[in-house]
Amino acid sequence: MKNLYVVVAMLLGFLAVSCGTSPEAQKNQWNSNKKRLTRLQAEYPNFKTALAAVLTDAEAKWTSAEGVSGEEAQIEAMQGANSAASPQFVKDLDGLNKKMEDLKDLMTDVQQHVADYGDAAAARVAASEANNTLATVEGGIRTASASDANSANAITKGWTSKLESASKRLKKVQETAQKKKDDKKAADDKAKADDDKKAAADEEAKKPIKCAGCGTMNEAGSLKCSGCTAPLD
Repeated sequence: MKNLYVVVAMLLGFLAVSCGTSPEAQKNQWNSNKKRLTRLQAEYPNFKTALAAVLTDAEAKWTSAEGVSGEEAQIEAMQGANSAASPQFVKDLDGLNKKMEDLKDLMTDVQQHVADYGDAAAARVAASEANNTLATVEGGIRTASASDANSANAITKGWTSKLESASKRLKKVQETAQKKKDDKKAADDKAKADDDKKAAADEEAKKPIKCAGCGTMNEAGSLKCSGCTAPLD
């Protein structure tokens, strides 16, 4: 029984850490947030001022949290610091490259896998719009600047919205093309099943018929037995 209590205690401790409800888990999250803010300052120099301001504010909150008495109160204060280190524009910047790469991959995939003429035309239009969106975002990364979180949030929100809209248009073309393929496959499968069924019926109709009464084998299509004249089923 004692061993069971030990295992349960260890499991609860692990869950507390993994769920972020312990000071240690919050510290791990804090270290991750600091690294992210530092990395993003190097990746997006035009946002360096806003990112540095976020880090300074969050560091002050973290330092204050470390001095809070009582585990629950300290965890709450640490969560506040981690939240301060993760405003929306930071999350947007952190996922921006992936969104752009995903959009490029989607453009390639859609253009390679549409066969219908109408879908191909729609794919070209959607891909052109996606290219324009990528150019807009890439140009914005080079020229846009933000000195505070509010202006940064507004900029990255616009980029994220444009990328998501472009992706949505391409996915709609992709889904339409896939539905046509699925419908065609279903129709082809049904036609094949019907042909197979007919072929099987034709083959069955060609087989000789054995008389149940006398055992004589009769030609396919016979109505009466050639041996005993009994009706054939």
